[in-house]
Amino acid sequence: MKPSLGDQVLIFLATLCLASCRLSEADDGNLRANTSTLEFRFVNYVTHEPSIIQSPQSKKAPNGGIVSFFCKASGNPAPDIKWQKNGNDLGTSKQRYLVFDMPFGSVLRIEPVRQRRDDAMFTCTATNGVGEAASAQAQLTVYPNDMEMPRTAPKIVVQPNLKSVEKDRPASMQCATEGTPPPRIYWLKDYIPVDISDPRITVSESGTLNIMNSRKSDQGKYECVAENEAGVAYSYAANLYVRVRNVAPRFSIQPPEMLDVMPGGDINITCVAVGSPMPVVRWKLGVTDLAPVADAPLGKNVLILKDVQQSANYTCFAASDLGNIEAITQVKVKALPNPPVHLEISEVTATSVKLSWDEGNNDPIDSYIINYKPKYKQGVESKSISGIVETEHTITGLVSYTIYEFRVVAVNNIGRGRPSEPKECTTGEQQPSTPPRNVRARPLSTSTLYVQWDEPEIPNGLILGYQVYYTLKEEGENLAERPYYTWQNMAVTDKVANIRNLSPNRTYVVCVLGRTSVGDGPPSEYVEVLTRQGVPEQPRNLQTEVRGPDQIYVTWEKPENSDDIITSYELYYQSPSRGKVRVTIQPPVESYLLEDLIPATVYNIHVLAKSERGTGPESPVVQATTQEFIPGRPERVRVETVNSTAIRVRWSSPAPDKRNGIIRAYVVIYGKIDISSMQLIGSRKRHTISGGQVTETVITGLQPDSSYKFQVAAVTGKGDGIYSKGKIAKTLGAVPERPRSFRVNLINEDPPMVQLVWQRPRNIYGALQAYKLEYGKVGSDKFETIALEAEQYQRTVTSLDRGAEYEFRLSARNTVDYGEKAVQNIKTPDSVPYGYPMNFTMSAKTSTVAQLSWKPPPADQCNGRIIMYEIEYYKKLDDINSFSLNVSQMETEVSGLETNEVYLFQIKAYTSKGPGPWSPKYQFKTYKQLPAAPTNIKLRRTSHSTIQVTWNAPNFPIKGYRIFYSSFPNRDMDLWTKKTIPPVTATDLIQLTDSCYYVRVQAQSLDGRFGNLSDQEENCEQPPEIPQCVRSFTAVDTSSDYVVLDWDPPLTPGVVKYKILYEGSQRDILVHPRSEITVRNQERVKISELFPETRYTFNISAQFLDGSLGPYVYTLAETQRGVLERPQFRKMNEDKTIGFQLKSRSRIGKVDYYWVVVVPKSHFDIKEPNEFEENELQSDISPAYIAAQFEGNNLPDMFSLSDGNMYGNYRNKRLDENEEYKVFLRAVTTENEVTSSDYSEPFSLKRGVPPRRSPLTPAGGGFIWIVGVVAAVILLIIFIVIVFFVVRRKSKRKEKAPEPTKVFVDPTPPGPQHPTDPVEMRRMNFQTPAMISHPPIPVEQLAEHIDRLKAQDNLKFSQEYESIEPGQQFTWDNSNLEVNKPKNRYANVIAYDHSRVILQPLDAITGSDYINANYMDGYRKQNAYIATQGPLPETFCDFWRMVWEQRSATIVMMTKLEERSRIKCDQYWPLRGTENYGVMQVTILDIMDLATYTIRTFQLSRQGYPEKREVKQFQFTAWPDHGVPDHPTPLLMFMRRVKASTPPDSGPMITHCSAGVGRTGAFIVIDAMLERIRHERTVDIYGHVTCLRAQRNYMVQTEDQYIFIHDALLEAVTCGNTEIPARNLYAHLQKLTQPEPGETVTGMELEFKRLAHTKANPSRFVSANLPVNKFKNRLVNILPYENTRVCLQPIRGVDGSDYINASYIDGYRYRGAYIATQGPLGETTEDFWRMLWEHNSTIIVMLTKLREMGREKCHQYWPSERSARYQYFVVDPMAEYNMPQYILREFKVTDARDGQSRTIRQFQFTDWPEQGVPKSGEGFIDFIGQVHKTKEQFGQDGPISVHCSAGVGRTGVFIALSIVLERMRYEGVVDLFQTVRMLRTQRPAMVQTEDQYQFCYRAALEYLGSFDHYAN
Repeated sequence: MKPSLGDQVLIFLATLCLASCRLSEADDGNLRANTSTLEFRFVNYVTHEPSIIQSPQSKKAPNGGIVSFFCKASGNPAPDIKWQKNGNDLGTSKQRYLVFDMPFGSVLRIEPVRQRRDDAMFTCTATNGVGEAASAQAQLTVYPNDMEMPRTAPKIVVQPNLKSVEKDRPASMQCATEGTPPPRIYWLKDYIPVDISDPRITVSESGTLNIMNSRKSDQGKYECVAENEAGVAYSYAANLYVRVRNVAPRFSIQPPEMLDVMPGGDINITCVAVGSPMPVVRWKLGVTDLAPVADAPLGKNVLILKDVQQSANYTCFAASDLGNIEAITQVKVKALPNPPVHLEISEVTATSVKLSWDEGNNDPIDSYIINYKPKYKQGVESKSISGIVETEHTITGLVSYTIYEFRVVAVNNIGRGRPSEPKECTTGEQQPSTPPRNVRARPLSTSTLYVQWDEPEIPNGLILGYQVYYTLKEEGENLAERPYYTWQNMAVTDKVANIRNLSPNRTYVVCVLGRTSVGDGPPSEYVEVLTRQGVPEQPRNLQTEVRGPDQIYVTWEKPENSDDIITSYELYYQSPSRGKVRVTIQPPVESYLLEDLIPATVYNIHVLAKSERGTGPESPVVQATTQEFIPGRPERVRVETVNSTAIRVRWSSPAPDKRNGIIRAYVVIYGKIDISSMQLIGSRKRHTISGGQVTETVITGLQPDSSYKFQVAAVTGKGDGIYSKGKIAKTLGAVPERPRSFRVNLINEDPPMVQLVWQRPRNIYGALQAYKLEYGKVGSDKFETIALEAEQYQRTVTSLDRGAEYEFRLSARNTVDYGEKAVQNIKTPDSVPYGYPMNFTMSAKTSTVAQLSWKPPPADQCNGRIIMYEIEYYKKLDDINSFSLNVSQMETEVSGLETNEVYLFQIKAYTSKGPGPWSPKYQFKTYKQLPAAPTNIKLRRTSHSTIQVTWNAPNFPIKGYRIFYSSFPNRDMDLWTKKTIPPVTATDLIQLTDSCYYVRVQAQSLDGRFGNLSDQEENCEQPPEIPQCVRSFTAVDTSSDYVVLDWDPPLTPGVVKYKILYEGSQRDILVHPRSEITVRNQERVKISELFPETRYTFNISAQFLDGSLGPYVYTLAETQRGVLERPQFRKMNEDKTIGFQLKSRSRIGKVDYYWVVVVPKSHFDIKEPNEFEENELQSDISPAYIAAQFEGNNLPDMFSLSDGNMYGNYRNKRLDENEEYKVFLRAVTTENEVTSSDYSEPFSLKRGVPPRRSPLTPAGGGFIWIVGVVAAVILLIIFIVIVFFVVRRKSKRKEKAPEPTKVFVDPTPPGPQHPTDPVEMRRMNFQTPAMISHPPIPVEQLAEHIDRLKAQDNLKFSQEYESIEPGQQFTWDNSNLEVNKPKNRYANVIAYDHSRVILQPLDAITGSDYINANYMDGYRKQNAYIATQGPLPETFCDFWRMVWEQRSATIVMMTKLEERSRIKCDQYWPLRGTENYGVMQVTILDIMDLATYTIRTFQLSRQGYPEKREVKQFQFTAWPDHGVPDHPTPLLMFMRRVKASTPPDSGPMITHCSAGVGRTGAFIVIDAMLERIRHERTVDIYGHVTCLRAQRNYMVQTEDQYIFIHDALLEAVTCGNTEIPARNLYAHLQKLTQPEPGETVTGMELEFKRLAHTKANPSRFVSANLPVNKFKNRLVNILPYENTRVCLQPIRGVDGSDYINASYIDGYRYRGAYIATQGPLGETTEDFWRMLWEHNSTIIVMLTKLREMGREKCHQYWPSERSARYQYFVVDPMAEYNMPQYILREFKVTDARDGQSRTIRQFQFTDWPEQGVPKSGEGFIDFIGQVHKTKEQFGQDGPISVHCSAGVGRTGVFIALSIVLERMRYEGVVDLFQTVRMLRTQRPAMVQTEDQYQFCYRAALEYLGSFDHYAN
């Protein structure tokens, strides 16, 4: 022990006195210590004998309690303290006695105290070798138990809780006690008294321990101790954690990524980093520090740069013990950009060109500008296009056939650079945009015209020629009805034409159009010319000038070549009132002014010239519109009085010829007049009515009992028109004004009630007689009216609807009438709707989309504005997994439904107050899937009028087909001819014409809907006419067993007979051999005894009189599906059974099974056989039922009805003697197609014979019976012989049969079925038909069994699952108690009374023994599991009580807390620290998050119990939100972890999902079956599910879950358990490299081959196989699965832009931790960088060289020296480090769209040989570690992208080893097989070769030698 403080002072003083020291005086007068003069002598320390300074105190404690004695002693040297009990030394071997040292003393702690042993005297003795020993004693009194402690003994009433505080923060630990006298409270820390002499630490009067400024040393376990004379009490221990902040460096002020500076400029860059400890900040230029490292400041460093001349990258580097961070600033010296280079022009059209160029700049370019102009057009300014961010652009709007000059300018943040070199381009030609100009025509003779013209103004290319159109114009003909292209025409190349051979003295119309190489331009204006010489041509250039509302000035020019022959001009114009008007003008006048015209009128004007020889043609018509003028007066003006202040005015528009324009408004002027003098009183007022269509208005605001004069005028653009004559009207006498202060107040909300208050009108104009109140809903026509007394000034209105807006109108009445109304609105408060939405309808839009529509609740039940509707729906057979959606409209679409499923929908409406009631549930069934389009359509012309069509049927049940055919391929299919046929794949189209025909085919589903149309096929061939050939050879009728052929005889006469050859095939396999028939004297034949659903080829040839045969002609026909014959009654047996003959006419096809269906009279009179649904026949309440089921190849000829036996899964029930029946036979094919026979004859048991005897049955029935017996005996003998040969053949086959597939199970020896297994006990006690027909399956037959169930689209699985007993015959009274209903998460998922978990009741609280949980049996163990729902907040305490009471150590959670935005389970555990749930206290100790599951470790305790237990929760997080997992491997690995972590002596394993029935049931069944396989090598899934359903309803909730159980168990028995402890890896590897017993190959080879058992369905590669994506795949067989592929953000308008050959791969701890991808191709490099950016992947692992073995393995996708741009991203190489085994490259990647940048690091492993694998795994392991260290160091969240060449071989090795090594570190186990298998479920062929697989094993073994590799 150390000396006391006093002893230390004495020693120091003695030393000081015995030491001598000489001080010498220095020359400068200062004192200097001369250490050489110091002399020390030996000192004797002072010694003291020991003494007790704190004695232990006597204690009283109960048996099982805790006691501590404290003893302190002083002395020198420090004394040793020992403890004795009753004078005997306490040994250290007794675990209940704990001794701890404390400052100057010792603590003796006894835990627990035992009455007989510890009721004694305890002594502490202090010795130090000086003097006598010192001692002190204390008595411990032990009470037998707590009950015998005195009532005054202390108790802890408030226990301290775990605390966690940050360093330097205050902490408090609560403790409260009771006892008499009040106990003394003190605290222990780690069993030693807390030193309250420390001023930071205090204990309050209540007992709370307060610690100020917490230190790390304060961390520990604290106990509160209460002590008085009656005893001592200890609290629970509570930990205090003091967190010392360890904060890795981070930038609080990060330097900018880029700074621009002018040349020679100065710049300061600030970098501030924070952390704990504070990091050192320094600046680097490249790898060189800009200042000494020792001088680097903490936290902040400012880089000052002067006279910057060149660009550089500066790195701010912040470092502390917790890591390093860096930020790069690119200092860029500003400069204008260089001109772009390599300007190219492509995709040239007439109006557009595409420009592309290279940047020509290393620095980023903000945008580009394109300048362009026509090269040879003077005065045309250059056009510019700016803001272009790509290096290509398409310019539109160019002029065709023009030479353009283009330049491109780059723009950066400094400005514009120099333009690029110019590039010229001539745009393409177009048709001329304008017609030829100045077309003139004149007669050269009476039959010839001379036409000339000028070139079009815009030719758009080189004019190759002109087309001149001309036609004879009849008098009065409108040429608009006869388009020019129907005229005669001639083509010329010059700009003149002579048109000859015309009729004399007739008028011709001519027009001309130009033509380029592209096409014709528009025609010119029509020119008229008369074929008579001496007659003038058309006047030219006719123009008009409108000079007012009634004048038009017309001018023209004289015709060409007219000389002086014109004698006059005639001008014609069309007048609306005077018709066509002619004006004659004498030359040389060539103008005329038209006057007295109508304003605002369109006039058609033309001119013609006359000569002495005749009248010339008319000029083209010119239109002119006269200006508007003020209109005339309105007509029929009327006025009428409305009330005392209003008068209505009506009128009609002015006459049409007086409107003079468009009427834009009307004006009413009015004024008050003195009726006696007719003088105006005051001024007039003007009232304007906009719009020329309104012809009435009401003038208001007039004075009562007054006369007014009104006039009306129309208004055009010229102003007011003429006013009408005045009209006088007088207002009525005055009525009261509106009541004053009218208010409506809400006085009650529910039901709504309002009070109306008001005051008398200000002016009543007489006596007030009454009030009138009108009220109603706003927008409604119905208003209630209430008459009120004149003295009444308030009124209460009730019976209002909730949430409605009401309008209240109040008016007062005098002797004249009611006056003006006072109006107030009020909205009543909303309430929840009382009604549900109406007219809720559903219709199928597609097979997976439903269209829903509805109407709001009735108006009186809405109770407010409906703001939302909630729709809930679920599958009828799965009411737990419901879905909901909220919509605000009254219609919506619901997508994602499953095909051919019955859904239940319900809807409710919401107001602002909440939801109303649910509507009734409406049933809706989705369509079955539509058939695909038929393929391989082939057309064959069999004659001039027939075409034969054949096709391949889709893989789908088909009812029939519809063939569309037409001679013109119109898009509107309604215009095509249609032909509907049965389900055959060949037909003939007849009565066709000799033209091309187009054909399309579509298939019809069984429910009558048609699928997609096939591709269009065309046939234009015409068969040659051969006289000796049979003509029009077709099949005109088909059935299931015959075809009718028809033909016409050959053209050559003398046919003697016809020879027909035919054969049939099914799927190209010959099933009907070639046959031959001969036909004479007929052209039609019926060929019978054919096979159903068979395509037949028929060849026919004619034989002539001379014996010669004509050429064969063939046709195709397909027989229909087979039909069933109705059952035939044969005999009545003595045992009251009835014999029926069952017969299928010929064959039905691929029949899976037959049903014999019995229908009583009540149903066969109203339903036909094909109308019965399957679920109806299988229902227990349906009178019709299935009596027997037979396999498709085992339909008996005779069947005895009513024998009571089981046939298949159905019982042949006894018939009722008083009932009449019919039976029919039903066949179900492997494609699930249903065919039913007709009914049999009716029969009954009572009459003994059928009621109706068949006319074919002879009277001698006895003889028939004898013959039947003899025939039966003969058949029996034949059957025995057949069986003998079949068995013999099978035995021979069995001798040569290969060995069955090897099954891997744990090496537990098989044993007999265990009599205590709950499932076997149930099989023994409940011999149900379903259980009998589904026995356990040997594991050797499991794969075959599952294949059989999965055939025909899981048909057998569906039947088996549906046959499992639902088990709902048990009671659930406790779940239905009102007190317990809130504890059920789902109303229909309850806990059966007989199997529910019963909790210990709490203080007689009703229902406290209830929890929604049931015991579940396992293999050979009753109550092995507890299945429960996901806990609710109100059941958290119940859940943890159940865990405690059942002593469960494992909780399995099969759901996430939230899925698809719905809460599936509430969080029932603490996120951190400790939480109390009622009497239960739960502390979370550890969390381990892995990729597919999470493990949480809890400490569980209960108030009043000292025991603490450890409970583990395993949460499986990889179960998808919908359906089941794609692969069982993750779940099986999870279950192995659960199994290994569960103690064998623990209580039931508690399993839950959301409802605790679906996934929970699947987990329990798989776990129990895995245990069964280890013992019996059989599985009994059917039996176990049946057993579970008898203990909890709905267990294994869906068919998908039932199938998944089978798949998981097959995976388990196929692959076995390959997990081994890491310590056994060497031995395991040795074993694998040796051949297994009885094998010639090693275990390694066998294990690797087992990986390839799973074959991927092509449907899993949908996107990868699209034509637009195929070229992006390096290898055609290495494609990403659809469900794991990495999706890119689509680029609008670019198909396939979301695809890249890359897959997400799960790591050990994180989902999607890696991206496995192929080495980029040249075409996919941009996609690769896009993937890295969009998915935040900042680390690339490259495992290949660019070329290996002379072949490209990977395109170089990164720039080497200068930056490069890949689509949106600029990649700038920053650094490259050559390491011994790899190259590290760093790139700065910038998104050019927004300027954001990231650093991406590429690790290229260079030591992988071009062939094989590395010799040693050490280097590769180091490489893996470095990659993961870098990811952790830089704290990136995105995945690591890994690639080799194909992205599966070396890539798979890297990822597999990363997972294996990390798992080895955390769990100490290795399972390479399952790891690789898991990888292959996410990307095919991962770890591609056996060498790579073996390398993984070797590398893992090498890793064991350096297990702490990652930590180094």
